[in-house]
Amino acid sequence: MTESENDTLDKFQSLFNIIYEEVSKSKSTQKIFENFLKRIFIGIIDIESGNTVEVASHMLLKSIGFNQPELVWSILIKNSLVYATDRLSIDNDKLEKIFQRYISDEKDINLEENPKEWFKSEVITEGKFSTGKEVLIIKSFIDELDLMIVELYRFKEDCNIKSVFYDNKIIINDDVEWEIVQRFATMSGLDRYLEENQELYKEMKIGVIPANEIENVENENCSKLHNEYLEELADKNPNPLICLHCGKQVSDKNSLIVEIEDRDTISAFGCVHKSCLRPIDRILGTLKLPGREFSEHLINFDFILWINLMMQGQGMLNALKSSPQLLNGRTPTIAWNSNEEYDADYSFCIKFILEDGSTSYSYQRSKIERLNKVQAQENLKLFNTVYKRQEKLNDPYCVLSVSKTVGTYSELLKIKKTDDVILEIKSAEIAKYSLLIAKAFDKDIEHYAPLCIIKDREMETFLNLSNVVPIISDPLKFSDFYDNWQKIGFEIDDVDLKIIKSDKDFDYYMRMIFGDDMVPIIDPLFDKNFQLVSGIPITEYDKMIERAKAKEEMKRKENNDKRE
Repeated sequence: MTESENDTLDKFQSLFNIIYEEVSKSKSTQKIFENFLKRIFIGIIDIESGNTVEVASHMLLKSIGFNQPELVWSILIKNSLVYATDRLSIDNDKLEKIFQRYISDEKDINLEENPKEWFKSEVITEGKFSTGKEVLIIKSFIDELDLMIVELYRFKEDCNIKSVFYDNKIIINDDVEWEIVQRFATMSGLDRYLEENQELYKEMKIGVIPANEIENVENENCSKLHNEYLEELADKNPNPLICLHCGKQVSDKNSLIVEIEDRDTISAFGCVHKSCLRPIDRILGTLKLPGREFSEHLINFDFILWINLMMQGQGMLNALKSSPQLLNGRTPTIAWNSNEEYDADYSFCIKFILEDGSTSYSYQRSKIERLNKVQAQENLKLFNTVYKRQEKLNDPYCVLSVSKTVGTYSELLKIKKTDDVILEIKSAEIAKYSLLIAKAFDKDIEHYAPLCIIKDREMETFLNLSNVVPIISDPLKFSDFYDNWQKIGFEIDDVDLKIIKSDKDFDYYMRMIFGDDMVPIIDPLFDKNFQLVSGIPITEYDKMIERAKAKEEMKRKENNDKRE
């Protein structure tokens, strides 16, 4: 351990010994102390501005109805410091009481709740789904009318379903076929639909054919039996907020709840986007997601997936955002290496011996870099060459104790955090790779992901701003970027954010983008002349090295010319 880590442990053990003796009236032993340590779990809450937990917290606060999540989060941090200073504590009930006035009027939700409960508040009457009848808008089979509203009994006496649905049609009485405009479970659902789409139908001639004595159909045994069946379908839906048709997240507060029951698909119960709705989908109601008020661009965004990914992701970006280089107005560049090998099972790695006697390793994307013997020998030879050069410049290679970043002393001094100690590398050697070493030193996080790439909602092509492909690191801030791009003249249609879930996916998109000679930039903002004001460009590592070598060669030639 480092000197500061040893110091922390000594203080902690001394404090434990004092308290243990006061409580137990006997002295502690090393074994008692170690047993005590084994029962402790340390949860690290990173509250640095812009880092993972803060971004996830903003989303969680937004999802439960806080319209100003950044403000609430900053108050929570401030209050936590106040409570800690006075040795106070606070529970969930008290927090709710303090912040209740700032939450939106709609009922708050728990992201872990079963969304079936949201279905039930809308589509169940007196504890039941509406199952006993069909309410249809069909193309009229009478010349004098454009459309007809038809009400039908759904079940035969033996509880089999009477009608067959397929494509956009219904077959009744085995031989009569109608073309369906839309299918509903209730008349109230039909009324809502017509009200929302009155511009489409206001000039049309519509007839109504009601079913006789159908008012009590929901109390019949067939309806009750099918109601139980729908409950089972709802229980079997593992992802209630995923559209049954397109498979994307449903975030729009007015998406629809439907029953799928037709000849050509399996039966299902769940949500669909209005844009995905088929005429033969049996509309049961409108999904209500309390507290969710997101921009138009995020109506299909999977916030739950994003939050889960964020808790173990964006390792590189978090480090970069907290770097003094970025904070001091410098624009960093990410060098992306296309040669990443995900299933590397090589037996060697490069180990560094540090000035305090501890060890560190050469990393690749937050994990110890695994190498074959030839690669290890080449890397060690290269490192020793550069190491000797830096020694002559009195700017040795070092390692940051916490982040494990390797670099020259002068560079690490610019980017180190308060809790990082700069440790000089005294030597390097080839070591055998071990899973036990990896468990101790690897960081189980995604280096780049999650990020978002922008997709045109209709065409499903990726957004291209004059050869720049924008990538978004925080979906809640997307509107700021969108507004900026429109103000400088880009005409952008409706778009969705597609989540880049893993580094493997990120590499795929980088190969595609660079293969088309385009430039990826994370969170780009431009001035009126399309000059980058803020953002993080990504460049290919190999090409960056080629440019550096070419520049070095040109400089060498110029020096030779001067000497001649």
